[in-house]
Amino acid sequence: LHQKVEPYGRLIFSKLWGSWSHNLALPDSDYDFLGVYVAPTSRVLSLDPPKDTVDGKDPDFEAHEVGKFCHLLLKGNPAIIEMLYTERMGTQTFEAPWWDVLRVHRKEFLSRRVVSQYLGYARGQLERLKSQRPNQKRNHSPRSTLRWSTDCAFAT
Repeated sequence: LHQKVEPYGRLIFSKLWGSWSHNLALPDSDYDFLGVYVAPTSRVLSLDPPKDTVDGKDPDFEAHEVGKFCHLLLKGNPAIIEMLYTERMGTQTFEAPWWDVLRVHRKEFLSRRVVSQYLGYARGQLERLKSQRPNQKRNHSPRSTLRWSTDCAFAT
């Protein structure tokens, strides 16, 4: 992951994301990572600033520049808030003492807005499930069945 993000800046945090981070992975599940990187100050202040989000494959990843990470954190983005609570395998912190400060104060980022974001996601999943007709043809592969049953569990 370091090599994929390096052209944009220094990776300071990454976590295993998706099915593996929620104990929902199947044997054929791929690995997904979410990360935070710091772009060089000279690029941030230049007329040609770096991308605020980079993503790619092999492994699947998404990494936010620290400025965008902070913006999403203050907006109460559920995936970003979750990063502060991640204790599962695959979490890596690299030379980022401020990350420890954020984690110590992580409860201060919980707000009505965050609750609203999570509830909005849950409502959306529930509506999606309600809109499916009982006889609607579904893909019954183990992965899709697990995803559907997980959606049901989280939506109710």
